[in-house]
Amino acid sequence: MAFPQGVNFRSTSGYVTDPANHTYQVALTPDYPTTSPQGNNIGWTAFPTAGTRDRNSGNDARLAGENFDSAGVYRIDLPAPGSYTVFLACGDATYAQSNQKIELFDDVTSLGVLFTGAATGAANSFLDATGVARTAANWPSQNVGVTNVYASTKCIVKIGDGSNNTAIATLFVQSAGPPILGPALQMISTGMRW
Repeated sequence: MAFPQGVNFRSTSGYVTDPANHTYQVALTPDYPTTSPQGNNIGWTAFPTAGTRDRNSGNDARLAGENFDSAGVYRIDLPAPGSYTVFLACGDATYAQSNQKIELFDDVTSLGVLFTGAATGAANSFLDATGVARTAANWPSQNVGVTNVYASTKCIVKIGDGSNNTAIATLFVQSAGPPILGPALQMISTGMRW
C-alpha cells in the first residue's frame, strides 16, 4: 500500500491524465476490491442508481468528470488505523447541483455528515469536504479537507440522501498523523505511567 490515495470519477479512463497519487473510477457497478496503481484496495461497494459522466477536459483533471448516485458507498482501505484527512469535490462542470450529501464512516461507525442538502450554486462549482462551494478555477488551491481518527482500516464514503443524487468528482485520502496505538503503547510512547 502507498498513500496518499486519490480517485477521480468519470466515464472514460483516458479522458484526462490523472495527477500523481491518483487513479480513476469509471465503474457503473460495485467493484470493490479493485487494486489501484498505488497498491490500495478501492471501489464502489454499493452503486444502485449508477451514473457517470465525462464533463470538461479543460478543468483540473480531478474536476473533469463525475460519478453520481442517490445511495452510493465508496471504500478506500487505509494502511493502518490512525488520523486521515479526506479531501473531495462534489459537483458537476455542466450543471448546478443541489441536495448533495456526504457522510464518512469508519467501518460501521459514522464519523459525521460533511454536508447534507448542500448546493453548488452554479455549474462548474464544487463543494469541498467542509461543504463550501468553490468554482472550478478556485477549488484546486482553496479546497479544505476534514480530518478524522479511523480505528479500523476502512474509509467509507456514503454519497446521496437516499432519493437525490450526489455527484462526486474526486476523493483524496492522506495520512494526518501517526497510527493509533493500544492503551499500553500510548502510555509508553507519551511517557505516561501505569
